[in-house]
Amino acid sequence: MKYNTVIIGGGLTGLVSGIQLQEQGQRVCIISFGQTLLHFSSGSFSGEESNTDVQALLKNAGIATVAGGYRLTPLGELRPAALTLEGYYHSETAELKEKSFAIVRLPKYLGLPIEFLQDTLTAQGREVSIITPDEVVGCPAEVILVPACKAGYDLKKTYGKRVSLIAALPPSIPGQHIHAKLQQYFQKIGGTYINGDKVVRSTLQTDEKGVRVQSVETQNLGDELIVADHYILASGSFQSEGLQSNYDHVWEPVFGVDTNAPEDRTAWTALDFFEDQPYQHIGVLTDEAGHALVEGRPVSNLYPAGHILGALRTDIQNLNDALRIAKNL
Repeated sequence: MKYNTVIIGGGLTGLVSGIQLQEQGQRVCIISFGQTLLHFSSGSFSGEESNTDVQALLKNAGIATVAGGYRLTPLGELRPAALTLEGYYHSETAELKEKSFAIVRLPKYLGLPIEFLQDTLTAQGREVSIITPDEVVGCPAEVILVPACKAGYDLKKTYGKRVSLIAALPPSIPGQHIHAKLQQYFQKIGGTYINGDKVVRSTLQTDEKGVRVQSVETQNLGDELIVADHYILASGSFQSEGLQSNYDHVWEPVFGVDTNAPEDRTAWTALDFFEDQPYQHIGVLTDEAGHALVEGRPVSNLYPAGHILGALRTDIQNLNDALRIAKNL
């Protein structure tokens, strides 16, 4: 199978770069191993101010967002967000502007810690009540919060702006919603999405011009090689198996891309569990042009993007990189 670009990894970075390339007229294939970090999303995108191109691409895929401000976590805290899904509670400032809240308790739904959320909002000087779905109609609260689930979406659809969605604990309905919309749009505009398969090896060619990826092989397709002009490595960090490790070293398993992991194993972690953990900064190495480095040499058609460059990168960093790489191919 021959493509202009093959993307390893079907998460947020892989899908956004795939959509951008497909819209540019390329023939693109995304190979996705399975569940991605999007399935744990809060319904917002972390990072500094968003690139308007990112927001426009999401809108084309049917994902409406609000730029800037703060999102409300399931535990009642406000966190900065570059983009938040429309319909979810969103504050323009770092303090809640409303004085009264009501939280809807849905029958048999345990995904939102309602009493904890109530206590946190109350500690911020807000009046907070817990109501049933039937009490939404006459509720005097300024904001009515409902968990982001099927029943919550139905209430939002019925009562409109009076009701604000709030992301529940993972697995995440809004994250699955974002992933499904992006995947559907990518396929709608002609992209090939191979789900439930894993790239297990690659063939690199070295000649007088340098190093290039010649092809990749997947677990399910066996001897049927996938060939492309360009490859984007968006397979994620340790949780997604984009990086692997043992007691001695860290490696990237498909192409053997160099990493910045310290040789001293004790430098991977901090003794205090709550400290910033050094291993979360481990990622693959690139040259100034963004080409992956293998044994110190740039691979001219391989471009790492997303959390494989470091697990603590924000969503907006990853999305901006995805668009930058795609626009340069």
